[in-house]
Amino acid sequence: MIHLLATLRLRAKLLVGFGAVLVLCAAVGAYAVRSIGDTSAQAAVIAERWLPAVERSGAVNGAIADARIKHYRYLSAVDESAIAESRRLVAEQHARVRAMRGDLARHLHDAEARRLAGAFDREWGAYLRAFARIDSLQFQANDPLGALGLMLGGARVEFDRAQATLAALARHNRDAANAASAAAAAGFRT
Repeated sequence: MIHLLATLRLRAKLLVGFGAVLVLCAAVGAYAVRSIGDTSAQAAVIAERWLPAVERSGAVNGAIADARIKHYRYLSAVDESAIAESRRLVAEQHARVRAMRGDLARHLHDAEARRLAGAFDREWGAYLRAFARIDSLQFQANDPLGALGLMLGGARVEFDRAQATLAALARHNRDAANAASAAAAAGFRT
């Protein structure tokens, strides 16, 4: 091989050298394009799979917080028209939470996320059952202090559990998105 290079003229040697550099540049360019494609695919997975779940779990969390506010307003309503309006707003908010939870379910992609969502459903259901007891105490048994005590006590515990589970679900999905992002970055660096 060395003998062959020694016998070549300068022009041929330069052409071989530039040819080798061009082949190396093409190989590096092809590798870079493939790496960018892999990174782009990972970004699509993050954007389509994990981030919608984070966004939707946060939206459900906001909706249940709004429901809790509407529950307090309902219990503090003093006349029949305010009670009727508050009751309507509570029913609308419950329907909104159900719809948002259904939308969230379509964006859960692993067993842990589904487990957390199931735990939320049980905890939110327990809170709604407690609120039904509160409603009964307030408006059927005419026991506003009992209703308020339950709202501030057992119902609050159930609500806090449901809210904490939603926060854990959002963290789980955020952490999964971060892991996918780190994998994409590591693939791009190599």
